[in-house]
Amino acid sequence: MFPCSLLCYIWSHVLLMNYSWASLTTFNVEHSIDGGHSFQPLTQLVVHSSNGVFTLSSDASPTLSLTDRETLLKVAKANGLYSIRIITTATDYLESTVFACQLLSSNMQLKLLLSLNDEGFPVALHATPLKYECLSEHALSGHIETLRSDIAISLSVQKPVVGSSPETIRYLQRLEKQREEMARVEKGDNRSFFAKYWTYILPAAILFVVFSGIQEASSSNAATGGGGGRQ
Repeated sequence: MFPCSLLCYIWSHVLLMNYSWASLTTFNVEHSIDGGHSFQPLTQLVVHSSNGVFTLSSDASPTLSLTDRETLLKVAKANGLYSIRIITTATDYLESTVFACQLLSSNMQLKLLLSLNDEGFPVALHATPLKYECLSEHALSGHIETLRSDIAISLSVQKPVVGSSPETIRYLQRLEKQREEMARVEKGDNRSFFAKYWTYILPAAILFVVFSGIQEASSSNAATGGGGGRQ
């Protein structure tokens, strides 16, 4: 029979393995039905992490009274927005909006995409309605009482994307900087061939003129001397 200390050690080790294998984090979600003037609790969002795979779940949304839906209808008639946000820290949050008329036209159904970093922490929130086309004001007013009394949220998660290593990023930045410098030089120095190299062309031209004059003078003297000898 195993000693108690050994059994306790094995059991604690199993518990630690299970804890590292799966974990969860809870975030509060709020929404605004009055055009962003005030926010009320909507639900709790739970991020599940298991072997690097993230999944989402949420509690049931609270029931919206007829007065709440009529408030949302007024916002829709004013072309206002329905806002939803997830509280990430005590002083920070991620927010997304859709037109209030889109939410009403979608029978209070909303798609929510949450982007996470490598640690499973929310970094972006994107809300989309089930239908983008808004019904007319008359149609919305006509079935405001028959709308569902809660907001049905369809959850999806965007997993982290593996990026380049810091060394690769620095190398690519250095290449891009060199390319920009070469392009800047080529674009800035658009002078003609003579304008670029006149400091080399002008001395050569002067030397050419000087030597040509010397050769002409020598030829003239030689011709004069030869003619005098034949007389």
